[in-house]
Amino acid sequence: MPSLTALRQEHRHLMTLVGRMDGLISRPGPPPLTELFQLRSKLCVALISHLKTEDWLLYPRLLKSGDATIVRTAQTFGDEMGGLAQAYRAHVEEWTAWPIQTNWAGYCHDCREILDALASRIRREDHELYPLLEARDKAA
Repeated sequence: MPSLTALRQEHRHLMTLVGRMDGLISRPGPPPLTELFQLRSKLCVALISHLKTEDWLLYPRLLKSGDATIVRTAQTFGDEMGGLAQAYRAHVEEWTAWPIQTNWAGYCHDCREILDALASRIRREDHELYPLLEARDKAA
């Protein structure tokens, strides 16, 4: 299973990218598209990598842990993240260069919703899920 230290480092990296993205969408008009798309690409790669780690390595083990609280929490988080990943994918597919340039305010609104959901998810994992794992590890 991936270490909690590594998962937390990934969370910090994702939050840094979220913050940078938030800075771009706080501008009154679109930044150079190369700047925006490079940052979107970095966020996408980091997010997909993190989700794969969670989906393939972390959550399956949590669901088999035998601890009812951990299983229930992992099920809840796993169900929620699937929706967030799909929403992010749909966001990226919808908001290509032309729609972003012609509807900057709409893009910013949609992007902020996705970023807020992602940041909320990361905070919840850090404060609800990972402490359960730490406690289980200490008890073992």
